[in-house]
Amino acid sequence: MQGAVETHYKNEGIVGEGARDYLEKIIQLHFDIPPILEKAMEDYLKMQNKENKTKVDEAMLKRWQALVAAAEVNPRRVKNVINDLNLQWFMAVNSGQADPNLRDDFICWQALMRAAPRTFVDQIMGTLEDKERRHSFIMDALKWQQGKQEDKELVNGYFTAYEDKDSKRLRGMLKQISFSNEFTPDALDSMIYMSNYEDRILSDKDLERSVAEVLDFIHELKTEKDAENRTTIGDIDFVHVPAGKFVMGSKEGGEFDYASERPQHTVDLSYDYWMAKFILTNRQFSEFAKDTKHFTTAEKEGGWYPKKGKFVKGVDWKHPTDQDDKWEDVEDHPVVQVSWDDAMAYCKWFNETFKSELDDLILRLPTEAEWEKAARGAYGNEWPWGNEFDLNNKCNSSEGKEGGTTSVGLYSS
Repeated sequence: MQGAVETHYKNEGIVGEGARDYLEKIIQLHFDIPPILEKAMEDYLKMQNKENKTKVDEAMLKRWQALVAAAEVNPRRVKNVINDLNLQWFMAVNSGQADPNLRDDFICWQALMRAAPRTFVDQIMGTLEDKERRHSFIMDALKWQQGKQEDKELVNGYFTAYEDKDSKRLRGMLKQISFSNEFTPDALDSMIYMSNYEDRILSDKDLERSVAEVLDFIHELKTEKDAENRTTIGDIDFVHVPAGKFVMGSKEGGEFDYASERPQHTVDLSYDYWMAKFILTNRQFSEFAKDTKHFTTAEKEGGWYPKKGKFVKGVDWKHPTDQDDKWEDVEDHPVVQVSWDDAMAYCKWFNETFKSELDDLILRLPTEAEWEKAARGAYGNEWPWGNEFDLNNKCNSSEGKEGGTTSVGLYSS
């Protein structure tokens, strides 16, 4: 129903939560059906094997909780899950694709894929084409739910899109499963190709959940970083970006498929670095201008005047969009009408002024790779928050109809 409302009113901009709010004004009776006790499900699973209704081997019995969770504690679906898993394993063994030592890993992998939201599956199957990155993503997901506190904090930012109630099954499954040392990138690759997730038959519950999965990336992104991953120097907040590999560029046939960014590939940045959390504000730039008496390019030659669609003298960082503007009225907005030369002059001033706080660091403009890793994360998200564009809540875009700049940090709560 939510999907129908969203489709019907798409021209009015009602999406995601808006459609849900609309339905809640009409349907106000909520009730929960109590789940079947897990102990009863364990007995049911063992009974299937005892009565020879469904083949349940020792490896499956060892992972009965994961299989029951994958079937959403539904007796009918438990049989479907087991039969499907047995069929895929039998075909893989007979075709020479399956290593008997990977039986337990295969069960865990199948259970994970059934419990994961569609966005999680698509990220593994589609976005992450590099098998090393794909394997790393799975192992980081386990650290996110099972690792030591320092491990969780290190990878937490990669999985914030899966922290809401709609991804509860995924989180629960990640706490239950484990993989052996034999679960290598190549082993994972073989499991993916011996399984066809596009042909999964969806129940009504699956369809209902698929709508919620789309909302995963629309929910507010809330990231809390450990103090070691954040620092402030000269009134600028910086966040730590760890060394390592990341997915860079555009995937052919994707929504943002630009020839200049193909092919999508893995880049290994061998060093840690810090990225400013926010864009430089008018107030911060004014401190530099006051201290150095710097005369910007726009002050000399004129800045871009939106009303006339051309460069006009008198429009500059002090007068952002019009000669009558005052930067003091929008001091917490991003500084605009600034050239590359102006940015380099600011960096030079900052490095000299805050030399003692910087220690061995220097402030400079990031490379394309550094910027992309910081903006998209290690696994090549289309947007900083995920792979679905948020019309109103995550960034200041033309769709939001703000008509100008907004306060820095407004979309980062």
